[in-house]
Amino acid sequence: MMAVSDVKIGLQLHSVRESFQEDEIAALRQIKAMGYSGVELVYGTLPADQGGLLRHTAEYYREALAKTDMECYGVLVAWENFQQDKLQHTIDYCKTLGSPSVIIGSVTPDYLSTIKEVEAVISYMNLINEVCKGHHMISGYHNHASDFTHVVEGKSFFEHVFDNTPEDFMMVLDTGNAMDGGFDSIELLKKYPERSQILHMKGYSQEKKYLAYIGQDDFNWEELTHCAVETGKAQILNVEFGLRGDYDPFERAKSSYDVLRHILDA
Repeated sequence: MMAVSDVKIGLQLHSVRESFQEDEIAALRQIKAMGYSGVELVYGTLPADQGGLLRHTAEYYREALAKTDMECYGVLVAWENFQQDKLQHTIDYCKTLGSPSVIIGSVTPDYLSTIKEVEAVISYMNLINEVCKGHHMISGYHNHASDFTHVVEGKSFFEHVFDNTPEDFMMVLDTGNAMDGGFDSIELLKKYPERSQILHMKGYSQEKKYLAYIGQDDFNWEELTHCAVETGKAQILNVEFGLRGDYDPFERAKSSYDVLRHILDA
């Protein structure tokens, strides 16, 4: 069993996206200096001038990670890049990066009007899971708040997903998005145990919403972190935040790391 202190802490690069797009090496070095040992990348559909994060080849980013002695702690991939005509390229891209996992980004409710549409999407997720296993990679699903607020036949889409996928399909629980959607992360970890090798640790409060820092929000981070490790079997905790306020993103990344590291090392 992995000791709590052995759990890795990564940074989801969307959190420092502006700096990363400007100078990948400098951003990665700054992240490394904070104590982080790896990062999670975002493989989306938007071009660079519209907010897309990855503008170069997978080989380019693999070299950047190697130069800065950083690991790839997963890749969050837009749902559109899992469709049949793009699936193999997506898997190849993530494998080249050295990612242990391929994480499905949240599916927009536009695809999920009926139970038949829900069942079709989940069936395809199960297919993706099998394809990824054939490449010795883990797959999973990352939630937005809409996964909890979008209800079909009396059940949230999130619950439909994890009630109808195998235990080796990861629940990449985003804590802030879950709270925004009205769900408790600890209860979800208990309801779907041993399925969360990777989590997104995101702050959230009723007052500041997504502008709340980890440690200055509505979570009991000590309880949540221990539940993630002991019940969810977390191996990687990826810090993530997106909204911009009057804070410096690197300052926020550092303070978030310090809170989690203190809990893990206690």
